[in-house]
Amino acid sequence: MTNDVEKVKKDLLSQSKTIAILGLSDKSHRTSNLIGQYLLNKGYNIVPVNPKIREALGQKAYDEVKEVPEAVDLVCIFRKNHDLLEVIRQAQEKDIPAVWIQPGIECPEEAVTAAVDQKIKLIQGRCIKVEHRKLFP
Repeated sequence: MTNDVEKVKKDLLSQSKTIAILGLSDKSHRTSNLIGQYLLNKGYNIVPVNPKIREALGQKAYDEVKEVPEAVDLVCIFRKNHDLLEVIRQAQEKDIPAVWIQPGIECPEEAVTAAVDQKIKLIQGRCIKVEHRKLFP
């Protein structure tokens, strides 16, 4: 089982090119911004999704995942109070194959079920930066 999860994480991080970061802050000291910068430095295209900002990391921000005009490979979620079921629905509508939920964010069972039903890969409770460093030293 653990090997399967490790393989899924490694496949996601090696195959993804564009990552939409829900809750990406434009403040350089915030965790979401630091991790977004790390991912940008590792060659990923980062798309900020946050209705409270116009841009972050030099990229135009969007209010919702469904508004992102380009293809997205992975949605990484930092925002605790966001409706995760709605994010799963928007990911399905945009054919986004995976959602990564950062540690400390509770994912309701209905969102997990929706992800499974839609065949969306779901990673929860793991930091994308920590996992990337571990899998790609």
